[in-house]
Amino acid sequence: MRVRELRDVSDLSALQNEWNTLLSSTDNALFSSWEWITCWWKHFGGTRQMRVLVAEDDSQIVAIAPLMLTEYKLMKFSKLRKMEFIGSPQSDYNNFILTKNPSNCMRLFMKHIESINGWHYLELRDVLEDSVSARLLCDHSVTPAWKLEKRVLTLAPYIVLPPTFESLLTQLRRKLRREIARLERRLKEEYQVELRTYREFSSVNEAMDIVFELHEKRRRSVSDEPSVFATPQTRAFHNELAASFAAKGWLNLNFLTADGEAIAAGYCFDYRGKTYAYQGGSDPRFDRYAVNTLLRLRVIEGSIQRGLREYDFMKGAERYKFDWPVHIRRSLAIDFVRRDFIAKTLWTVEKRRRQLGQVVLRDQEPPPPIYSSS
Repeated sequence: MRVRELRDVSDLSALQNEWNTLLSSTDNALFSSWEWITCWWKHFGGTRQMRVLVAEDDSQIVAIAPLMLTEYKLMKFSKLRKMEFIGSPQSDYNNFILTKNPSNCMRLFMKHIESINGWHYLELRDVLEDSVSARLLCDHSVTPAWKLEKRVLTLAPYIVLPPTFESLLTQLRRKLRREIARLERRLKEEYQVELRTYREFSSVNEAMDIVFELHEKRRRSVSDEPSVFATPQTRAFHNELAASFAAKGWLNLNFLTADGEAIAAGYCFDYRGKTYAYQGGSDPRFDRYAVNTLLRLRVIEGSIQRGLREYDFMKGAERYKFDWPVHIRRSLAIDFVRRDFIAKTLWTVEKRRRQLGQVVLRDQEPPPPIYSSS
């Protein structure tokens, strides 16, 4: 068994079929898919250096580590160089793709990473605690050259979907059921209400423009912080991604309309039995009807009807998620810090400023921060 390193996107092009065939035998989310990784790199790769590691056994690919080397500005004169997952921070979940002999593959990956020069620490964010990657990383025998640090980033609530929609309704609190029914009835009394999918628009891009607009309206109504889709770069990424996912049957994009006008949007993905609720938005003029909740209920109903087994609210412990009958996963950051003075100092500075809630890091083309849908 050996590890091969890929440093150019052209090297990934030939791996599409092998990559996703390998992924289909794991429990990884679609953020580890070839489509997500390559689309993200096209739009955000910039000055980052690709470091995708491929483990091969008798010339057969058995594991992939989708990594990159990023240089950040830290304080006025310092630069911090991190090894991290491709897709950070847009990817809600990250993972190594491990199939045959995962412990041996992880050992080889870590040995290879240690041999790469020019980085201060390896930061692996948004790894779900119950994943194979998390277990192997936390159990990894750290060499004297590294220090292992683990922290919980956030919670990731999800619903285990029952066989019928009626079964789900019985799991909701009675007060919530009554309130949803009342608001839906009231909205339908005052407007002609419809549930529409992206397929009813002239193009995926037209549908995505409405997502961007509604998300922007919602953000402006509750915060001065920018929308997650604020930059042309991010919009271009999601336009291309949505079109790609639509072609593969992974796009689950729905709108609630009132008198023909879109008043709420749910930008979700369907992948291997799960619905991932990536983002959403709504018109603040309709807040009194809780249109986001009404739309979410119909999206969940559709997922149950299609036989999906899980609705994932994604990372973030926002209060509205706990109105639903959720289970909880924890999202981790697992760091391997080099045991030299500069690396330990830079890591300590970042840790302290992170604890104070200060914005510390800026790369050459910083993606905007990510917010869970609300």
